[in-house]
Amino acid sequence: MKYVYQMFIFFIIVYQSLFSGARERLNKLIYTSEKDNIQLLSLIKHNFTCVSIIKDRRGNKYCVKQIKDSRAPKYSDCKLIIESFCSYIAETVDAPINVTEVIPKSVEFIGKIIEDKIASLHTFAHGRQLNKPGPYHDLNIRREFLQLINAKKKGLLSQKVKEKFMVSIITEMSRHYQLPIIVALDTFVGNRDRGKSNLFYDQRNDKFSGIDMGQAFRTNLSQFIYKFFVSILDNLSVQLNNSELKALVLYRDTLKKLLRKNKPEFLIELLDEIIIKSKIDLSSEVLSNQIKKYKENIDKIYISANELAKILDKVIKKQLVFRD
Repeated sequence: MKYVYQMFIFFIIVYQSLFSGARERLNKLIYTSEKDNIQLLSLIKHNFTCVSIIKDRRGNKYCVKQIKDSRAPKYSDCKLIIESFCSYIAETVDAPINVTEVIPKSVEFIGKIIEDKIASLHTFAHGRQLNKPGPYHDLNIRREFLQLINAKKKGLLSQKVKEKFMVSIITEMSRHYQLPIIVALDTFVGNRDRGKSNLFYDQRNDKFSGIDMGQAFRTNLSQFIYKFFVSILDNLSVQLNNSELKALVLYRDTLKKLLRKNKPEFLIELLDEIIIKSKIDLSSEVLSNQIKKYKENIDKIYISANELAKILDKVIKKQLVFRD
């Protein structure tokens, strides 16, 4: 049975590689002679991260990313694997997140400057980072979440304050049709790192693009948000406007779609396939323990996300009652 399931997972990965245009291009660049025609445009080093901007012969730009953190050298590779893993999950709901593939340790590639480590190849995020002046520069959903978390720690959450936080977060999501999808994905995978530098807006095409999912599956955001809604549901008095309610419904629907298409068994098998593909050294106890923790978190987060989807049903139903 396990063999059959592994073959099924392999088929899914191959299917996505063949029929996802962006993913197909990434794999062609990594594993075919096309990589010999790549031009290195620039190299950016920030703290422990090295990002090379490259261009193929058709003029398409990509990013090559490597992490060399002397404080946690084994965990650095895990971040790149998780980032690729999350990009597969994002595809199941058409979330606007850049497509990522792991470049195995054994594969030479231009822009891969640390020879003895794996790298990741990313589709290029077009537009402007939100931490730079421009449209949506004032958007900051991560800040709203952090303020909510900090207020809870300080015991400052009365019903009125909780409702204020709820509305402010949903209002931010309602500003663009893609934002509830991105926030639902971040919730599902437990990604708390959706800061302004990790979100791009392309004004010409009116589209967002999220990057950097390396912190995923370390925090159970679904559990936190579920408990928050449970604490306010019975006495909920605030009424969302039409755009806010529409955003909350899309957030809930995206979360449900993620739950349907990404069962824990599937995700664990998919993660194993990406790990095998990366050719990282699994003999390290630190690395094997970290991977084990990721798999445990997949199960826990899935259960919490399912509970969150159910409580959102009740919140939305109550909002509809307010309108009658």
